[in-house]
Amino acid sequence: MASVLPANWRPRHLASRRTVVTSRNYPDNADIHRRKAEGRAALSQRTFGEKIAAVEALRARLAPLKAAREQRSTRAGPDPSKPDVTDA
Repeated sequence: MASVLPANWRPRHLASRRTVVTSRNYPDNADIHRRKAEGRAALSQRTFGEKIAAVEALRARLAPLKAAREQRSTRAGPDPSKPDVTDA
């Protein structure tokens, strides 16, 4: 190691090599936070029935994707890594 490191080399913590960042320039995302807060407020104003209807609408939108996934899984056959629990 003497050929790689100088003779006066001493190990130091990585923390001693960090540069201190005094200011960072973050993008202004106040409009994103405002829109999220507005959306949360709108959701909290909905009735329970409206919330259930929204969930049902989402299920209806996802139904074709779910059917396609089930069709692919039945076409591929049973998963050999999962035990068959019907034999019990």
